[in-house]
Amino acid sequence: MEISEIRVLMKYEFHRGATTRQAVANINSVFGIQVATNATVARRLKKFRSGDFDLSNEPRGRPKAQVDHDVLKATVEANSRQSARPGLENLKANANAKQWQQILGYLSLTLPFEYTLPIIENGFYWERQCVMRWPSSETWRYDNNWKTMLIERVVQEAIEDFMPESSDIKELEDFLRIFQDYTFRLHIKQLQKLNRKPFIVDLTSEDFDSVLDDFIYKPEVHTSYLDFEMLLGCLTKLKEFSFILTPGSLDSDSYRLSITDFNSLLRSLRKLEMLEKFRCSNGVATNIQLDILSREFITHKFLKELNMSYNFIDDGSCDAIGQLIMSSCPLEVLILRYNKITDDGAITLASALSVNKKLRKLDVSLNWIGNKGGTFLAKVVSKLESLEDIDVSNNKLGPKAGIAFADAVKNSKCIRSLNIAENRFDEAVGQKFSDAVGENSIILHLEIKFCNFSTDDEDFIHRVLIQNRASVTYATYVLEHKRVTASQYII
Repeated sequence: MEISEIRVLMKYEFHRGATTRQAVANINSVFGIQVATNATVARRLKKFRSGDFDLSNEPRGRPKAQVDHDVLKATVEANSRQSARPGLENLKANANAKQWQQILGYLSLTLPFEYTLPIIENGFYWERQCVMRWPSSETWRYDNNWKTMLIERVVQEAIEDFMPESSDIKELEDFLRIFQDYTFRLHIKQLQKLNRKPFIVDLTSEDFDSVLDDFIYKPEVHTSYLDFEMLLGCLTKLKEFSFILTPGSLDSDSYRLSITDFNSLLRSLRKLEMLEKFRCSNGVATNIQLDILSREFITHKFLKELNMSYNFIDDGSCDAIGQLIMSSCPLEVLILRYNKITDDGAITLASALSVNKKLRKLDVSLNWIGNKGGTFLAKVVSKLESLEDIDVSNNKLGPKAGIAFADAVKNSKCIRSLNIAENRFDEAVGQKFSDAVGENSIILHLEIKFCNFSTDDEDFIHRVLIQNRASVTYATYVLEHKRVTASQYII
């Protein structure tokens, strides 16, 4: 027998006005065996009375969640603890996709992050959080990910707005630990400084030993800023850390790291074993401190980008950077923009590059490199097989160095981007670059502004670059040059 036949009989008995017991007896008498029970017939007759005459199978398993959205909204707004983590987990488990989105529209924006972060994925709820705090147009800085934007901005503001003299450092530590399992970037642009005198030790003091012990075992007592070791110890999964304090005055001592502050920063960096990008700029560290940082990264297993731009790095500091270049560190991008590197420093860096097979980008723009250092660097670059992007703009390169870089473009098999803008070249160098570019089909970007090239050479170089870019897709070019516009691709 078919179950559909039995349900047809149930419908027939319903229209006859039979009771449940009468319907069961009549149906079983038709088949001669018990095919209907009181419970089954009663459930079906109840559906008929409600106007539902559908004879198909009823859905099995867990019933769909029935959410009264008015009640939910009132409950959540009245008491945010109703939506703590266990409650959120239950709501998400019992709601379909549409219902869950409606729930996220009602959730209070003041719920603790320790409850919402593990459960709510990127989307509408985090968009609401961000729009409430900052201009929504800034989401592009975070790969259009609202949750990432929320995490990075909230952590940054908590650190930058912390008042060491009036706030409890333990509260900040507990707050940062909420984000310790998330991978994100940290950019610090300002810190509140303690009003402390620099740490000075009187070597003739009778209690020198106790002072020294205090300095070693309790360094945070003498720091002018936050305890970086505690700070970054809560965020050990950071992939990118940028430390750029904005100068408050022309007096570098007013914002530069003291010995104790730098030691705290150094110990904290040792805990960031997964760090891939690090930036220390604006002269917050002395050259000696930057040397120590460079040597510290020699054994780092993941660091791919180091940015020490806008400091006071001179030729002496290039020795430590050269050791880093020659080390086993997987460094791919080195930015030394706006420093005090001259010919000797450039030669030191170039010598280190000659044994390096990993570095893809080198930026030494806005330095004091002249013909001697530039020529040596160009000759080394022409033989490298990994360096694709070089920026030597705004230096003191003359015609001799310009011709050397033209030869590098002609002979190199890997240079795809070269910036030589605003150097002391002449038309003869422009002719050399025209000849070099004409024989190079892989270079895609050559910046030659204010190089005193002739109009014909500039026009020829641009047309060759357009032809080279046409050989690769726009998508490929954009991947190699982040945030490039369509006009930059064509022109």
